[in-house]
Amino acid sequence: MKKLIEEGMIYIALPPLYKITIKSSNNKSFYAWDEDELREITSQYTNYEIQRYKGLGEMNADQLW
Repeated sequence: MKKLIEEGMIYIALPPLYKITIKSSNNKSFYAWDEDELREITSQYTNYEIQRYKGLGEMNADQLW
């Protein structure tokens, strides 16, 4: 296992907890990894939609990359 780590062959998927889609800005999206980031983003906009990710199964593969 140590060799795999040293050679950079282990990856960790760290998906965001929230996706914020701004409705008035041609559906521009932001991602937040905690509630503080969520509040910071939503305080700047008035018309948005929030999607809460509960696990990797709720995300498309391209959203992880």
